[in-house]
Amino acid sequence: MCTAPLIFALRYSRGYIVRGNEILPGAPWGEYKVPFVFATNGRPFLRQLETKSGIWFCDVRKPSNIRRSLSTLVFTTGFTRFISC
Repeated sequence: MCTAPLIFALRYSRGYIVRGNEILPGAPWGEYKVPFVFATNGRPFLRQLETKSGIWFCDVRKPSNIRRSLSTLVFTTGFTRFISC
């Protein structure tokens, strides 16, 4: 299931405009210009309502990557490990 906020984040990734000397290594990824999108509807994560709560994430670098909910926000220190799973 894909939540509405994630749909908006995906749309933002498609319409992102590179400005100045900004570099996006490896971009674009298909129709997307931002490789990782996150979204939330403001509700805390509840395992019982996994498709309607928490933070949603999608790695758009590959079309086969699926959207998934996260129980907590992933921070920079663990992000490399997170995306390799």
